[in-house]
Amino acid sequence: FPPNTTTTTTTTTPWIQNFLSTHSSDFLLPIPRDYILDAFNLVHLAPIIEQQTQNLFSSQESKLYYRAALRRILSNEDDDDVGLVLDQISQKQNLIPEQIEKVADMLYMLLHGRYVLSPR
Repeated sequence: FPPNTTTTTTTTTPWIQNFLSTHSSDFLLPIPRDYILDAFNLVHLAPIIEQQTQNLFSSQESKLYYRAALRRILSNEDDDDVGLVLDQISQKQNLIPEQIEKVADMLYMLLHGRYVLSPR
């Protein structure tokens, strides 16, 4: 067999590593950053987040939290810089950092479901 000439990046982000370490379970897998960056894998997740958070946020706020949560998950900042990133995002858009984290958790679990069921 010839050597594999294609390389796929299976790197995750510090947020994902931290999430998995705090949610110790043999059932959660690290999702590669490339998978999350592929827009196809994000299709229809924003409306699901909006529906799940309708009692917390307005429709417009929900979209802002979705975007902030996605940025948070994809951030390559380590834990020391995470607070600064969250503060910058929340101050610009008047969002609550704790709520960004909750939406990020929810978004990751939705992405995880898709990732586990997708062919690799």
